Amino acid sequence: MPNLSKPFIERPKATILLVAGFFGLGVVAYFQLPISSLPDVDFPTINVYATMPGASAENMASSIAGPLEKFMTMWTMLSLGPAKVVWL
Repeated sequence: MPNLSKPFIERPKATILLVAGFFGLGVVAYFQLPISSLPDVDFPTINVYATMPGASAENMASSIAGPLEKFMTMWTMLSLGPAKVVWL
C-alpha cells in the first residue's frame, strides 16, 4: 500500500505552494459569490380594519385603536417575536 503522505513530507516547499494555491482559489471563489445588496424579504403582516360609524377621531383612538393596538402587539410578541404595530 503506497504511503499517501510521503511526497508531502519529502517536498515541503511544494506542499506549501499547493496549500497557498488552494487558499488563493478559495479567496477568488469567495469574491465571485453572488450577493444581493437588498435581499427580497417578506415580513409577515396582518391588516386589521376597524370602523365605528359616527365616532370622532378621538373616540376611535381611545376606545378602538388603543385597546386593539395593545392586543395586537401582545399577540404578535407571543406568536412571532418582537413586532411593531403600524397604523396607516
